[in-house]
Amino acid sequence: MTFALKLLIVVVLFCALLHAQIPETPGIPQGFQSVRLVLSPSDTLYRLPSEFILSGSESVWLDSTRRLTRERDYTADHRYGFVRITENVLQRIFSDSSAHFIFVIYKSLPLAFKPEYSLRQKVITTDTSTGTSVTTIAPLERPLFDDLFGGGIQKSGSITRGFTIGSNRDVSLSSGFRMQMSGNLSQDVDIIAALTDENTPIQPEGTTQT
Repeated sequence: MTFALKLLIVVVLFCALLHAQIPETPGIPQGFQSVRLVLSPSDTLYRLPSEFILSGSESVWLDSTRRLTRERDYTADHRYGFVRITENVLQRIFSDSSAHFIFVIYKSLPLAFKPEYSLRQKVITTDTSTGTSVTTIAPLERPLFDDLFGGGIQKSGSITRGFTIGSNRDVSLSSGFRMQMSGNLSQDVDIIAALTDENTPIQPEGTTQT
């Protein structure tokens, strides 16, 4: 056997050994996301980077070679993006000292909601004289309007309320609301709006419709 043939056999064996040690990644369909999570013998709950997972779109692979079965090997919380591995699977795979991981392929909705929306927040302080807890309501740092539409909207307007009282007439309420908005809702959507809802004691006269 020549030296070149021996060298070729060594290279082929080395490549085969390297390919066996590095697990292959399962194919990822177009529009899907993937994440690799390292398993721990003491943890069963793992969080995905995204929420609002489409039900039935996820596939969980153990060490990229074995696909786990839902409800038998794992459970999924699609709303908050959690995957829980059953204890039976963890006990079986951690019978040796090797490191294991799961490869999760899933599809999620492009939504990002806060856990809570409110105009006010509850603040609990301590009275220094009596030592009792005092609960107060304070406004948030940013109004809810900016949370919904972002800071790229310029806003101005006014709200008026008034009463009209006179001889031989009933009390009437006059009110007015005016608001102007302009700016960018997103990269491709601009808005220019003038909103009004106003009552005036001056009644129109004449026959024109304009």
